Amino acid sequence: ELAVIWRGRVKLQQERFSEARAHLRDGAREFPKSAEMHGFLAEACLKEGLDLIGTERAFAELLKLDPNHQNSRLQ
Repeated sequence: ELAVIWRGRVKLQQERFSEARAHLRDGAREFPKSAEMHGFLAEACLKEGLDLIGTERAFAELLKLDPNHQNSRLQ
């Protein structure tokens, strides 16, 4: 799980948002209870800016899994 998150974060840092989103979406399917995975998936979707429904779903899943997660609320 951590390796999948790490690779997704690297892609985010490299601004390869589409690749990050695809990678983290696969990770979220493999690890559906991972709040971290859904948090980074939401970030990738948001930064890519193409899939607003996917962004909303990822944030909703993050909130469901961990309402106090640092990325679960926009400030």
